[in-house]
Amino acid sequence: MITPLRLHISSLTLKCIIGTLPWEREVPQKLVVDVWYEIDSVPFEEADDLADTVDYTAIVATIEKFAAENCLKLLESFTKRLATQLQHQFGLKWLRLHVKKPGAISKADGASASIEWSRGEPAALYRE
Repeated sequence: MITPLRLHISSLTLKCIIGTLPWEREVPQKLVVDVWYEIDSVPFEEADDLADTVDYTAIVATIEKFAAENCLKLLESFTKRLATQLQHQFGLKWLRLHVKKPGAISKADGASASIEWSRGEPAALYRE
């Protein structure tokens, strides 16, 4: 029996060009990314090989490359497009992505956006 398995990468810190203000279009901003994803795993008693999973270092490399190559204005756009990239590249069964921009609001810890997606369902974007 194949058992679904959820994995989590927490607090991945990146710098990228993101924002609408003129200075934000020139100075890389800090983003903190959390991603949870579900894969179809082989039975646990048989699984102990990288080929049986989605390598989380590949997920991290994709996120870092996406951040370096996409100079977007909106956190919502960044989050949705990154989720789409991860879904297509890795064929994930389920995905939750949370992207935080620390310091985006002077009287708060930051602004963030989250998206959750399951295979066969439309993505739902949440601004937090």
